[in-house]
Amino acid sequence: MKQLAASASLRDEFPILRQLDDELLIRLSQTAAWRRYDAHEAVQNNDETCDGLMKVKQGRLRIYMQDENGKEITLYRLYPGDSCVMTASCLLHHMNVDFLIEAEIETIVILLPTTYLGAVSQSYPALKDHLNELVRSRFSQLTWVIRQIVFSSMPSRIAEFLVEQYVIRESSVLTLTHEEIANDLGSAREVVSRILKYFQEEGLIDQSRKKIRLVDLENLKKRIV
Repeated sequence: MKQLAASASLRDEFPILRQLDDELLIRLSQTAAWRRYDAHEAVQNNDETCDGLMKVKQGRLRIYMQDENGKEITLYRLYPGDSCVMTASCLLHHMNVDFLIEAEIETIVILLPTTYLGAVSQSYPALKDHLNELVRSRFSQLTWVIRQIVFSSMPSRIAEFLVEQYVIRESSVLTLTHEEIANDLGSAREVVSRILKYFQEEGLIDQSRKKIRLVDLENLKKRIV
């Protein structure tokens, strides 16, 4: 009974799996894992191979890269209902990953391990095509991030970051340090501080210790180009 219930739950969480027969789905459900991560806990490090296909049930994950000097840049975030398709790339290409994943807040995920899901996808072309499409979609988003880095000005990127945080946190008061913003955008703290000071002088934001208050959200949005 537990196996059948788990199989039904897996079909609900990953609709693409509904095409699998009951026996395969039961086997897959036996390998699936639910994991909980605390805020700021590492989910995946550079020296690890990918675990498989991950779906966020609750919380928020940050996927980022870090150079040898510890400088970081955020690639994207995953919210409830999103699948971590970058980890799915190893199912298709047998490659290790060179990015990091952390839980920004307490997060619960469902994990379908690489070993079994990879074998199943070889027998079900529609499943393999679905995974390929997820990977292509995420790489398209990464291309957008690269374009932002190369072609967008830092004031525009910081303005966009602040607006994004306003939407995520549903608050105009953001508990953030200049260092955290710099890490997220792959910039230097001094650069971020200079631009935030300019935004404050323009009446767009107000700053206090570890807090940024968005004073003029509409005009801040106009700085995004």
